[in-house]
Amino acid sequence: MPRFAIIDIGSNTSTLAVYEGSTQYGVNRIYQHGETLRLIRQIRPDRSFSPAAMDRTVDTIRIFAQRATSLGAEHIEAVATSAVRDASNQEELLARIRDEAGVAVSILDGEHEGVAAVVSSVNTLPIQDGFVVDMGGGSVQIAHVVTRRARQVVSLPLGALRLTDRFFTNDPPSSDAVTLFRRHVQELIAPLGWFNATGGTLVGVGGSLRTLGKIDRRDRLLHAPSHVSHGHGYKLSLDSVETIWERVSRVTADTRRDIPGLAAHRVDTISAGALFFFLLMRAGGFDHLRVSAFGIREGMALRWLAARAGDDSAALVPDVRKGGLWSRFPPQDPARCAAACRRAQVLADAMRVEEGRHALLAATHVAASGMRIEAGVATLLDAPLPGFWNEDVLDVVDILDAGVPRHMAAIRRDRLRSLLDIALVDGELGDVRMGDDGLRISGGALSPALAGRFAQAWGRRIVE
Repeated sequence: MPRFAIIDIGSNTSTLAVYEGSTQYGVNRIYQHGETLRLIRQIRPDRSFSPAAMDRTVDTIRIFAQRATSLGAEHIEAVATSAVRDASNQEELLARIRDEAGVAVSILDGEHEGVAAVVSSVNTLPIQDGFVVDMGGGSVQIAHVVTRRARQVVSLPLGALRLTDRFFTNDPPSSDAVTLFRRHVQELIAPLGWFNATGGTLVGVGGSLRTLGKIDRRDRLLHAPSHVSHGHGYKLSLDSVETIWERVSRVTADTRRDIPGLAAHRVDTISAGALFFFLLMRAGGFDHLRVSAFGIREGMALRWLAARAGDDSAALVPDVRKGGLWSRFPPQDPARCAAACRRAQVLADAMRVEEGRHALLAATHVAASGMRIEAGVATLLDAPLPGFWNEDVLDVVDILDAGVPRHMAAIRRDRLRSLLDIALVDGELGDVRMGDDGLRISGGALSPALAGRFAQAWGRRIVE
């Protein structure tokens, strides 16, 4: 698979990401590093970047390019967003980056930035229809998604840094400032009549939203331990966003620094991010959203792969769950792994498994991939698994029986585990169906111990 790099020059943070990938299975991020340049705060009254700001940006991109090359990237794609879009001397900055760092940078307009966020979201989460909201430092992109494609996109000047600098100059913000903030946001999102909860799933993209999810997850660890550290696909409720807003907006920055999950470079902007998402969700009637651990860089990576293949439709991974599993857990013996997954599917059909079906198939792939179960579980807990909700990943870990605090009910876990054990038995299963006398299986060598575990879990015997 090709190895390539994406550089994103954002209004708050500039980031390098290096990927491997394919149009069939999507992208696998093997390296990422960001620098908080806060370019939007470096724009002077005449809308130009200062020489110092440009020097630091050029130096950063030069280092990024050198790092990408050292990691084997055969191509570097670089884009700039809101802050550079707004700067009057953008051409001078881009020329310096090209000449001094050897990197050609394209400026993404608001619509294309929103489309990149959509491409990322529909290829890393199991959504068909809904909305993708990408909040950066300078702007917010809101996109309506229909059958995995962006139907319409708007870009609004409501980035976390921009809002903070305009309204929250006092710390903590005054009640008058909060009122003006609310009025401003509501006026800009009011015309979006198509943005409402009847349209599908709401996905949030960007560092501010990931931070809200991290704070909520760290808080919930105190009550219901969850060992998934990345938060991809995490379900963040409107009530939780409101609670975080109340918590961060009533104290000074020094106190906010001690909040678990809040990174130092988000301390001054988290209040604006929290209030924005609360107002947006409430306006659209959403009681929750889903957090994406990915963003426009993954969207740009997928678009680059599609262009390389000469087929724009290839920017849509055909099966996001299969793509995520095959990119994260490439099987040592693809034929054997595929056969085990087919057996799991047949068993799930026979036992009429609906809740937990995707987790069962994913657990089968991980177990049949050739990776040690302990290593597979560690990967699931530490790295985002494209194509799956956060709770699905917890279910996969439960089925693999890793000795971590449990997520699903014991009876469901034991039943799914018994089907996993059968699916991993070598040899094609013949006729598999549930009869009055039990699960009838022809073909495959099932041990008495395995049959006994199935009978204990399901209250049915296996008839061979």
